[in-house]
Amino acid sequence: TETMWVFEPKVGEQVYNCWLAEKGVLVHRGEFLDRENGVELEGGRIAKIRTLSGKTYAGKMFIDCTFEGDLMAAAGCDYHVGRESNSVYGEEWNGLQKGVLHHDHFFVQELGYTYLGDFTERKNSNIETELLTKFLTGKGYSSVLIRRALKELQDAAGDQSVNLYDLNEQTYKKLRYGVKVSESVGQHKTTVQFVDWEHPLENDFYIAEEVTIKHKRPDLVLYINGIAFAVIELKRSTVSMSEGIRQNLTNQRHDMIMQFFATIGLVLAGNDSEGARYGTTGTPEMYYLSWKEDPNAKDDVSVKVRDQIEKYPLRLDKNLISLCRKERFIELLHNFIVFDSGVKKTCRPNQFFGNMAARDFVRRHEGGIIWHTQG
Repeated sequence: TETMWVFEPKVGEQVYNCWLAEKGVLVHRGEFLDRENGVELEGGRIAKIRTLSGKTYAGKMFIDCTFEGDLMAAAGCDYHVGRESNSVYGEEWNGLQKGVLHHDHFFVQELGYTYLGDFTERKNSNIETELLTKFLTGKGYSSVLIRRALKELQDAAGDQSVNLYDLNEQTYKKLRYGVKVSESVGQHKTTVQFVDWEHPLENDFYIAEEVTIKHKRPDLVLYINGIAFAVIELKRSTVSMSEGIRQNLTNQRHDMIMQFFATIGLVLAGNDSEGARYGTTGTPEMYYLSWKEDPNAKDDVSVKVRDQIEKYPLRLDKNLISLCRKERFIELLHNFIVFDSGVKKTCRPNQFFGNMAARDFVRRHEGGIIWHTQG
C-alpha cells in the first residue's frame, strides 16, 4: 500500500493552465504581497493591494489564497494562523495525528529523539538557549565561556543585514568549527564546540511540532543540543509533496521567517505516497532530491539503516529514517554541506555513498575510481 493514485505536479499545472486559458483568466506570476504597506482599505473593505515589485491591483473582491492568511493579516482582519487546538471546536482529528503519521514512533522510539511537545503557544527560536546551555555545561565549559560563545552564535544567526546565503554561511562556520572565547581579556582562548561532531551519539537530539515563529508554523523541527538543524513539512497523501517544498521556500523569504533558517542544514517535505525529498536552505524546488539507500554500502551506519527501514513499508518512513538517524544526520551536516559561489549545496545519495566507500580505500592507502555519470 505504499503507492496510490496521484498526478505529477507538472501535469496538474498544465491542466490548471488550460482551464485558466479557456476562461481568459490573466495570471500574474512572481508577484509577492507587500505585507508592510501593500493593502489599501476603504470603509473597512480592501480596495487595492500592492506587490513588492510596486504593481497595484484594485478589485471589488479579494480572496486570500496564501498559505497562512498573509492578506488578511496585512489588512488587519481577525484570523487564526494554522490549525486550531482540539479544544477550540471540540474536534478530535484536527492538527497533527501522531498515530497516523507515526512521528512519535519514528523520532522518539525508533530514532531516540526527545519530544519537546507542541510549540504553537510559545516564543520559539532556532537557538533554544536553555537546552544549549545544558549541553555545554555537561561538556565542562564554564558559565562565562558559555555566555560569550552563545552571544557570538546569536549575533551571527540574528544578523539582518545579509541575505540567506551569507547568513547561513557565517552561522554554519560557527556551528561546524566552534567559536574561540576567553574568560577575560588576555587569557588563553578556548574553542567552544556547539556540537560534538566526533561523537554523534554524545549530542542531545530533540523534535518539536507546530513550531510557531511570528505568523508561520513549520510542521516539525529537529534540534541538536537546542539548535534547529532541520525543518520538515508533511502533507496528506492526497496533497503533493511539492506543496510542502513551496511552503518551505516561502518561509525562507526575507519578509517571512528567513532568520529562523540561519541554523538550518536540511529542509525536507513529504507525504506517505511519494516519500520525502530533501534539500538545504535556498535549494530551488526542481533540485529537491529523493533519497535511496545503497544496498552495497558497507559502513556501519548504512548497514544499520538498511536493517531499520526494512520494518517500514511506506517510503516516507524509510526516507525519514535514512536522513534523520542520529549518526547519518550528523554526517550529512558536518561533511556534506558546502557553500559554492553563492549557492549552498548538499549531496545526492550517490555522492554520499561514493564518498563513504572511498574512505576505506583512503585508510588503506589504496587508489580507486568513482564513476560519476550524469545519466
